Amino acid sequence: MIHRKLSYRNSSGKTLRYIYRGDGHEHAVVDIHHVASQSFAQDPIVRGSDGLPVEINTDLLESELDSLADKNQRSDLRFAHYIISLPENEKLPTAQWEQVVRYYLAALGYDDLSKWTAALHNDTDNQHVHILACRVVNNPELGYRLISDSNDHDRGMAAMRDLERFFGLKVIPSPAETWGVDLGVAAYKGLQKRDASFVMDDSWITRIRTRLAHAVEQSRGSSFSSFLQNCRRNGVDPIIKMNPDGYPVGISYGFEGRYLSGSKIKSTRLTLPALIGQKYCSQQKRMMPTGRSSEGIRYDHVRDYPAAKLCADRTPTNKDFAELGQAPAPVVVSRKAQSGGLETGNRSVVKAEGVASRNIAGAPLSASFAMLSGKSGIDELVNLGNLYVDLALNAAHAKAMRRLRDFGGVGTDHS
Repeated sequence: MIHRKLSYRNSSGKTLRYIYRGDGHEHAVVDIHHVASQSFAQDPIVRGSDGLPVEINTDLLESELDSLADKNQRSDLRFAHYIISLPENEKLPTAQWEQVVRYYLAALGYDDLSKWTAALHNDTDNQHVHILACRVVNNPELGYRLISDSNDHDRGMAAMRDLERFFGLKVIPSPAETWGVDLGVAAYKGLQKRDASFVMDDSWITRIRTRLAHAVEQSRGSSFSSFLQNCRRNGVDPIIKMNPDGYPVGISYGFEGRYLSGSKIKSTRLTLPALIGQKYCSQQKRMMPTGRSSEGIRYDHVRDYPAAKLCADRTPTNKDFAELGQAPAPVVVSRKAQSGGLETGNRSVVKAEGVASRNIAGAPLSASFAMLSGKSGIDELVNLGNLYVDLALNAAHAKAMRRLRDFGGVGTDHS
């Protein structure tokens, strides 16, 4: 059972005709039933001897609902339009749908003085009800204020789970537990802005989530660089937001020419902290554990910086990732606040403004890393002679680091 909220309205007439008569509806409205109304006006459907509608007149409902709405002239958001849908192959009789509607509206803050109406549509594979509710509180002592919609997504979702269990329906996992069978809060609120296109947008969200779910599954226990490459292999372009210190602080995804942040596609699973369990700490100037569960993708700044930087500068190709994988492992030089540089033997390594890693300070600076970090604050490169020395030393350092990695000691400071 899934709930949706469409756009707020200032008056009821257009939505009533949409619900009961199908005016402008995206599917044929034939098998329709009045579920209930909390109003003096009752069922607007007049049926013939065969049980089929012969007349649908919503004028009385419109007059009554608008009369209450007019008591609040401070807002144009006086009517809410909700939809509750069942999965395919599940149905409820009209009497039980009335229980569903009343329980749901009570969870959202509507009481016995509220005015609303609901209609059942049996014309699609998914049985569903439309609810039009006046948000104006029918109480002059409260100034005819609006019913609050604060946290209505979560309250409505909790009501869905209660009703599924009560009626013995299939319990749909909440969005935080899945890749989004139920609507997340961003999609739920986004429907308010695009009534006619919500099916299309849901479909796009489903398609990109499916691809990203594959990328996550393929990357668990692997590096963040591998995750970025797996996104690309699954047809999604990862876009990394870097801060001035050269650390990743956000991630968005591109698909079919559209781009959306991880928090809007799936906030509980596709944001940077949800993927890697780390978040940049401005005081420590490095990534720190969040202390929360994650998807188990491992981020190491030394190893994963080039891939993250690649996805920050432009949309990478599979070839870019392949070339990146063949390059020597980059080494990051930490900043030195007092001198602006770091002395290593007889060589002066310039200050790296954007990237810091304390456990490998003093390791040689590779040319590839220096070029990648150009936009992040490296002011000048070492002289040409020292650069060639750096390249040779970096190869030896990378080999040593691989040996350490084999014995579980990567990046460990044994001093």
